[in-house]
Amino acid sequence: MKYIHKKMGISKFFTLFAPQHMLKKDFENFKGTTIAIDGSGEVHRALKGMQKMNHLTSQTGERTQHVNIILANILKRRRNGISEYWVFDNPQVSIHKTDEVERRRENRAKAEAKRDILIELADLATDEEMTKISQYEKAAASVDDADFAKIKLLLNYFGIPWLEAPPNVEAEQICALLTHTICEYVLTGDSDTLIYGAKKVIIRTSDGGVMVYELDTLLKENDLTLHELRIIAVLLGTDHNRKGRKGIGPKKVMKVYKTAVLTEEESAVLRIFEDPLDFTPKWNTSPPDQDGLIEWLVGDLSFNRDRVTKLLSKDSKSKK
Repeated sequence: MKYIHKKMGISKFFTLFAPQHMLKKDFENFKGTTIAIDGSGEVHRALKGMQKMNHLTSQTGERTQHVNIILANILKRRRNGISEYWVFDNPQVSIHKTDEVERRRENRAKAEAKRDILIELADLATDEEMTKISQYEKAAASVDDADFAKIKLLLNYFGIPWLEAPPNVEAEQICALLTHTICEYVLTGDSDTLIYGAKKVIIRTSDGGVMVYELDTLLKENDLTLHELRIIAVLLGTDHNRKGRKGIGPKKVMKVYKTAVLTEEESAVLRIFEDPLDFTPKWNTSPPDQDGLIEWLVGDLSFNRDRVTKLLSKDSKSKK
């Protein structure tokens, strides 16, 4: 199985630590459970997982493919009796992530420049070059407030609780916290969630399956404490110190983490993961409204009425 989001979270984490389970099907393996969902990661995955960024749009030109994908996933989880709680990043950039956000912005700008060069020659482009144009379009695209607003409205119509992380708190940290209270798993593409202390984490693979990490088992199998795992993460590089320590890779880190003396910057990153979070969730909740959902999907987003009605009819039958 191939992991989807290789650049999120801890550098080389999935090379260094094997999952406890590799499962061929996704939500069927988690019937009757409760899952905390990294909302921002799910929206990015849904938009950038398509071959073309604007494959599906409303009549007014709004992107809707992420709504289509997330709608299908919600219905699949509901058929398997899964409850879900969504956590989104705060719109305000975290002070802990300014360098990482700037790096991603620079990467999008580079991709946009390469895309524009190829588009100028599109009439003469080969199939391979057209594929590259699509790749650069996805790399250059950013997910905006309107994209997130659609998903939050979708959750409201289903009556699914969601919240935004407070300023300078990561959504992954709140998801991790929820596995110690109301949720059994976190669904994310970011290994940071484990470093924050999530008990069980579900990572999608590109072939439709999932990898499952169980923190206690991971620590036991590798003879580590959570504190030591966090030191390993900081040395390899996280979203808060992307480059990590020079000369430290997956093999070397296991030889030096016990004796490594952290720099001031590395110690600051370690504190981000270790400082306790004093947080009481305040969920946005709305009563389910299937009729309103249909009218919104069909009237505002130009979905096919027959298809939507059929999908939701199956969902209603599965709940009986």
